[in-house]
Amino acid sequence: MNHKYLEKIKANIQDVSGQVLIKFGKLSVEQINWKISPEQWSIGQCLDHLMTTNRSYYNVFRTIIEGRYRPTLWQRMPFIPEILGNMLIKATQPENGKKSKTFALFEPAESSVNELVVQEYLSHQSEFSGFINQLDQIENHHIVISSPASCWIVYRLKDCLKLLSFHEKRHLLQATGVLENRRFPVKRNQ
Repeated sequence: MNHKYLEKIKANIQDVSGQVLIKFGKLSVEQINWKISPEQWSIGQCLDHLMTTNRSYYNVFRTIIEGRYRPTLWQRMPFIPEILGNMLIKATQPENGKKSKTFALFEPAESSVNELVVQEYLSHQSEFSGFINQLDQIENHHIVISSPASCWIVYRLKDCLKLLSFHEKRHLLQATGVLENRRFPVKRNQ
C-alpha cells in the first residue's frame, strides 16, 4: 500500500469480516434478529448499521477517486477537521464503552433482517476494501471531507477511514455481546 495507515485499516476490515463469518455465519434468522431488549440492536441490525454507515460515504469516495472532489470553505478551515476527527476517533474506539446515539441517517433496519445479512455484509466488506485500494492510489493525507450526517462535521479522509474501521470493531463487540447473552436462543433442528 502507498499509505501505511491504510494497511492497518484493511487488516481491521479483514479481521472483522473473518470474525463475522465465524461467529454469525451459521446463525438462523431467529438468532440473527434476536434482541436482548427492545431498545438494543440485534446482530443483524449491527451488521445492517455498518453497511448503511459505510455506504453513506461511497459518493464522496467516488468523487475523490474520480478527481472531482472540491473542498468547501468550512472543510478548508485550519484545525477544525483535525480536532473533530480526533474527537470522533476517540469516541468510536472499541475500548470506549460509552454508548452513543447514532444519527438517523445511520439507523439500521427497524424490522428483522433476512438470513443473507452475513453474506451481504461480507460482500459489502469486499466493496469497502475496493474503495480503500482506490483511495490508496491518491495522495490523500490532506483531503478533508464532511460527514454524510452533517456538513458541519468535517475531518480528514484519513480520520474518516480510521473512524469507520474502529466503528466496525465496536459493533462487532456489540453483536458478540448479543451472541454471548445467556438468553440467546438455541438453534432449532430443521
